[in-house]
Amino acid sequence: MMRLALCLLALLCAAPAQAASFYAGADDPYALVRAEKISITFAPKKRPLDLRVSWPVGPKALPVIVFSHGAFGSRERYDPLVSYWVRHGYAVIQTTHSDSMKKGTLPFIRNPLVFREWHIRPEEISYVLTHLDDIAAALPDLPDMDRDRIAVAGHSYGAHTVMLLAGVTAQPKGKERRSFFDVRPKAYVMISPQGTGGIFDAQSFKTIRGPALFVTGSNDTVPGRKDVTPESRLEPFLLSAPEQKYLFFIQDAHHDFGGISGARYRGMGPKDPAAMNMVRQITLAFFDAALKNSPAARDLLENGDVGATTAGRAVLSRR
Repeated sequence: MMRLALCLLALLCAAPAQAASFYAGADDPYALVRAEKISITFAPKKRPLDLRVSWPVGPKALPVIVFSHGAFGSRERYDPLVSYWVRHGYAVIQTTHSDSMKKGTLPFIRNPLVFREWHIRPEEISYVLTHLDDIAAALPDLPDMDRDRIAVAGHSYGAHTVMLLAGVTAQPKGKERRSFFDVRPKAYVMISPQGTGGIFDAQSFKTIRGPALFVTGSNDTVPGRKDVTPESRLEPFLLSAPEQKYLFFIQDAHHDFGGISGARYRGMGPKDPAAMNMVRQITLAFFDAALKNSPAARDLLENGDVGATTAGRAVLSRR
């Protein structure tokens, strides 16, 4: 484990390089897609839960990805990432969590629920999974959603949410350890995950389930947060049990990985089409392996050398 950590950290000082296609399944099979906005009632809080559901036109049944946005985000963001998954044969459900800027009282005023309702976020995602039938009933043109092929994914604060769903336990100060594990997803994707600190300690990550993919980079930091470093982003992978865990590390990638959110915000970093393309490819390969049993995707995850096709800019580690 120590050797792996040192090898990854050595990339922090390496020179960036351009990316090429490293996943054979990256060609878009579906040109036409649909997207609809709906709301369901989040019963535990008796308030609406706004969703955006996107799907490709053509298939009769689809695997499902439920996506959790970063802090202050909403269902409106992450088109550069979500549309890519949809074009490759997935139904994607995007939430607008209660802490979203969209839920604020005035424009540009931070929602006071941000970070305070960290425990509500995983409950909202699990609620969506429980009410897939209600979502399908509201969208008669939506193809069948395969309940046996479900994944959850998130970026930044959304990665925090997905980690809880994947089995990471929370240890709030002065309170009992809590678990939000949801057995229904067959795969968990955490882009820019959080390490120890706050409600997470070293023990928190021992119970994370797989298959799990962590994505981070050498400039994946947060302005004003000295405790959030590229090194800390490695901890969920390094401290987890070695079973179907994958870490995709991109040299010179910033917090937004070149534009995956489709928004502009402080600390996101510069536009970087190569980094964004790498995140698209590795997440798609991970979904294809876990939900579609793709031989090409499985071979990439288990044996592929992404460094060879990215001129050393990216590395895929396995545990």
